[in-house]
Amino acid sequence: MLNIGFYGASDAAWSGYSYVDKDSMREVVSWNDLVGTYFKANCVNKAVMNGSIERAAIEIKGTKEKLDIAIVVLGVSAAIPLVHCNRDIDAGHKDFEHTSDQIFNIHGVVTHPQYGCAKEVAKQFESQDEFVQTLNMWKKHLWSNELQALRYAGALMQLDQYLVAKNIPAIYCGKASRVPPWLTLQAGIVDDDLHALNKKYNRSNNLPNNISAVGQKELAKVYIKLIKEKLKI
Repeated sequence: MLNIGFYGASDAAWSGYSYVDKDSMREVVSWNDLVGTYFKANCVNKAVMNGSIERAAIEIKGTKEKLDIAIVVLGVSAAIPLVHCNRDIDAGHKDFEHTSDQIFNIHGVVTHPQYGCAKEVAKQFESQDEFVQTLNMWKKHLWSNELQALRYAGALMQLDQYLVAKNIPAIYCGKASRVPPWLTLQAGIVDDDLHALNKKYNRSNNLPNNISAVGQKELAKVYIKLIKEKLKI
């Protein structure tokens, strides 16, 4: 049985349950669940909303299963870990008040498992105001674009080197431009076509990974093809 690992940002974070598409009112499963079903694989899913590359590196190193392949969705380079929560955040935002509204006041937080991350954030921070103040003070005193770029590149380099050392091939999904030109990834290449497909089928607030019902199937087809090619099966 194949062991497939999913890491990184929210494009890959929805797994293990179906959901009703608001447009068609039909039950839909995620592209990564479709991939797992196709290969009859054991899927390890550690992707989270706004997943940072640092979190992906930590989760890959902490995976106990021997992975046959790792799928890593590269989120925005400004994403930073909320280390005690099960989601991360894009620190590139200037308005953390708006971001906090999306997290703390999201509808369906009790009934839908994909919103469990909102409950985790609310447990960590005593209030929405504390959340906003913490991020504003952190960004004011501890943030620089250059430093964040170095953190991103360093974590991506370590992640890739770990996969190579463990002989785990990777499929990287994201903008190739997010990889510094001086950094050559060895476990796999960054697939711009996958990123373009994600953008094509992006439907904000439609399904838990913000990809349309049609997009789930189209992405699954591409990932299945790439996995077959990568593993020569």
